[in-house]
Amino acid sequence: MAITIDDNICTASTLPGSFYCDPQIYRDQLEKVFVPSWQFVVNQVDEGCANPLSLLPGSLNEPLVLTKNDDQTHCLSNVCTHRAAIVVTEPGQLKTLRCGYHGRRFRLDGQFVSMPGFQGACDFPSEKD
Repeated sequence: MAITIDDNICTASTLPGSFYCDPQIYRDQLEKVFVPSWQFVVNQVDEGCANPLSLLPGSLNEPLVLTKNDDQTHCLSNVCTHRAAIVVTEPGQLKTLRCGYHGRRFRLDGQFVSMPGFQGACDFPSEKD
């Protein structure tokens, strides 16, 4: 469906009703409007805690985690940088974020801390970690 928006508000008209219920238009808007833009998240997280959430559940399903330490709130990807496992599955008080897949650990601000079995590995961790 081609949507034309008239710059002149005096001649502009309301969008057709199909715009609001067409599944393809909805998917297009998710990709063109929501994916490349900032979204406002309303959620409380206490000091030393992590709270997993999903951005636009049922639509984008982007796994995020809110953390708070040193009075700073962080919104992080809730996907491990190693094998893409979900890191935080339940809200709670945590000292670090730990991936249950291979044990990779991160600080509450998202910085990499360690991975079991990789002590002494060359060039590890790298900036990608």
